[in-house]
Amino acid sequence: MFKKILVLALLFAPITLFAQYKFGHLDTQEIFNAMPEAATVNKTLQDLATTYQKQLTEMQNEYNRQVKQFVDQRDSLPAAIQQARQSEIADMEQRINTLNQTAKNDIQKKQQELIQPIVDKIKKAIEEVGKENGFTYIFDMQVPSIVYQSDQSIDVTPLVLKQLGITPGATSAAAPAPATAPATKKKTK
Repeated sequence: MFKKILVLALLFAPITLFAQYKFGHLDTQEIFNAMPEAATVNKTLQDLATTYQKQLTEMQNEYNRQVKQFVDQRDSLPAAIQQARQSEIADMEQRINTLNQTAKNDIQKKQQELIQPIVDKIKKAIEEVGKENGFTYIFDMQVPSIVYQSDQSIDVTPLVLKQLGITPGATSAAAPAPATAPATKKKTK
């Protein structure tokens, strides 16, 4: 009899231990898009990209004008002037390429600079929701490592939105977040 009780206790012990864990999931992309700051970030990045694009377009137009002028006059120009103009055109092409690369780097840097405070705010809210609601783990559904989600897993996205002071279901007018939007995977203790 004692052995049967011991065997039953050992069989059910893992189940009762596992029942102590509470799992939740959320969608950081949905949370990010609901943040009022996301619209400001997108507007700032769009303005910066527009500024660079305007400058690049002006440089490209000037480059095209110089190439056309050179092609039209090439046969009537002495060799030294032809070589000087070719050098000027090559130099302008290099400046356009450099500015294009600089623009990409600056936009990426600005994006990271503007998004990081939002990511930190979301992480803090996730931690608070996890602690307040007794979650052992909270998984981000944006991270592709989640291969199965049980009906028993609790979607904590609305709780995090509420923690951030955002009404669940109400999204900001922000466009979808940039590709480097946060994909936080947070485990609370």
